Amino acid sequence: MAEDFVETLLEEPFRRQVNRDDGHNKDHEHDRGHYRERERDREKDRNQDRERNNKDHNEHRRRNREQEQRRSRSRDRDYIRVKKHDQSREQERSKDCNKKMRINVRDNRERERVEPKGNREKDRNRRSSSRDKRKSPSRERGVSRKRFSGLRGSSPHKEPEVQLSPEERDVRTVFCMQLSARIKPRDLEEFFSAVGKVRDVRLILDNKSHRSKGIAYIEFVEVDSVQLALGLTGTKLLGVPIIVQPSHAERNRLASAAAAAMKSSNSGPMRLYVGSLHYNIDEDMLNTIFSPFGKIDDLKLMKDHQTGRSAGYCFITFHNAEDAKKAMDQMNGYELAGRPMKIGTVTEKSNEENAATVFDIDEMDRYGFGMSATSRLQLMAKLAEGTGMKIPAAAANVLNSSATALPAPASPAIPLPPIATQCFMLSNMFDPNGEKGARWEDELKDDVIDECNKHGGVLHIYIDCTSPQGNIYVKCPSLSAAAASVGALHGRYFDGKLITAAYVPLPNYHQLFPDSQKALQYLMPSTYRPK
Repeated sequence: MAEDFVETLLEEPFRRQVNRDDGHNKDHEHDRGHYRERERDREKDRNQDRERNNKDHNEHRRRNREQEQRRSRSRDRDYIRVKKHDQSREQERSKDCNKKMRINVRDNRERERVEPKGNREKDRNRRSSSRDKRKSPSRERGVSRKRFSGLRGSSPHKEPEVQLSPEERDVRTVFCMQLSARIKPRDLEEFFSAVGKVRDVRLILDNKSHRSKGIAYIEFVEVDSVQLALGLTGTKLLGVPIIVQPSHAERNRLASAAAAAMKSSNSGPMRLYVGSLHYNIDEDMLNTIFSPFGKIDDLKLMKDHQTGRSAGYCFITFHNAEDAKKAMDQMNGYELAGRPMKIGTVTEKSNEENAATVFDIDEMDRYGFGMSATSRLQLMAKLAEGTGMKIPAAAANVLNSSATALPAPASPAIPLPPIATQCFMLSNMFDPNGEKGARWEDELKDDVIDECNKHGGVLHIYIDCTSPQGNIYVKCPSLSAAAASVGALHGRYFDGKLITAAYVPLPNYHQLFPDSQKALQYLMPSTYRPK
């Protein structure tokens, strides 16, 4: 029993703590429930306020619509009332007019029945004359209004204007610049009316924005007003100081006329003089060289009357002047067969002999009029170089004897290529003993093809790997492409070596490379070929 009592005493504090915790939890649950109720009440109040506001807003909008409808009906009623009033007034006016007309007709009938016939005719004549007098001023006014309606601000009594020529109008016109963006022609007219009477104001507008560009032309009636207008430079107009200058319309008109004349001259044919030609060049070669620039109407190679050989110059007529100018710009000074061509235009007043004298007098002194037998043999030997062909022994002896007998001429460091053909040979392109790598031939071939494609393309190429001179043979699709490629490569440096170019006759090239006769497709570098 004592043990139970002791155990009860020991457990009593724990029971109190548990009871206290249970009471605290109950209080907390009660507070939380009370908080939820207050939140629900607040949310309900907010919803009620929101509904009340929406209702007020809708009511306000409804009242506004009703007011607008009432105003619209009121305006319609006013419009109908005014319209009816006007119609009634018009009807009354027409009734009064009809009544007066009936009264006048009745009075006239009574008068005609009572008065004699002679008096009636006199009265009729008197009334018609008075009616004409009353109508004449109005008719004159109508004519004057019609006559002067096209002139702004002009009076009916203005005298007819004198027709001026464009030059006379230019003298009476000034050029005004640095104007405000919001300026109007009326502002300029009022501003310049202080120095003289203004005939016309032309404000220049932008085509897209239709706003003022800040420049204008002002034309005066009197010439003396121009000098007074020039004195207004620096005066502020709408807050901006303006600049007044004389009009340069005369100069602009001359410039436009010159441009029109130039345009018309560019559209017609043009004749060119081509001088300093090699004497073995014929018309077919010239036609091949110049035809890529445009249509040629006429090509005339001048020849010596005694020998029948070429005189070293020709005349080419292009169908379009633009093509002729392009040919003159690109081919003037171009070396053809070792001679730089001299190209110029030929006017109608200059004849062929004068053109040759003007352009070729110095070239005739330099090269002479013909080639000797020794010169022809030297040319043949030059063409045979690198092709494997041999000249006859007698010709070789003549060349050797002439070389020992004559002093060596002062030749340039770079030998010039002879007559242009479709094929050429590039020398000093490589050193067969110094080249390394398994694909140096392909790389060199790609470089040459890539360079020649800039000037017309390549149909055939061959690299002579055993040649100590480092020769490469090239065939182009046309003479112009070959000439352009030779002009671009001759005298250039490649891998530190100076390149020389020499033309090869087409039959000789076909004998050396028979497969080149069937080559019709343009070659491309191997880097561009599909693998």
